[in-house]
Amino acid sequence: MTTTVAPLRNPTRAPRTDDRARLRVAPDVSARRARVRLLAALAATASTVSVFLLVAFNVFVVQGQFELERLADHREVEQLRYERLREEVARLSAPAAIVSAAEQMGMVEPAEVSMIEAPAASSADDEVDRTEQTLRSWPEVKSSLAP
Repeated sequence: MTTTVAPLRNPTRAPRTDDRARLRVAPDVSARRARVRLLAALAATASTVSVFLLVAFNVFVVQGQFELERLADHREVEQLRYERLREEVARLSAPAAIVSAAEQMGMVEPAEVSMIEAPAASSADDEVDRTEQTLRSWPEVKSSLAP
């Protein structure tokens, strides 16, 4: 096994121009780390806010569902009440119920039924139009309007 030694560089010799073109300033690592930390903090904040908004939205949806369920129960109770009231009205307005209530109040059937006749009510067409007395022919009206 043979080993070779690398030639020594001459420190006094000026660097070649093509070596200078390849050289660059190292990037500022602290500024880059600060940007990465800032982006990570923004991403964490955005994630936290989005999760919070999602939970809040779900809470509102569930509250709305509870309200709808409560209203549906209330509607069902009111429908049953409405049906019971209609049955009661039908039962109380039946002819037999009316006769029974009248007898309980002391009313009796008359021995003789008599009819009373009232004059017919006049309709609006039967009334005399009072304006027809003031209306004349058109030439008479026109002459009274023109100076």
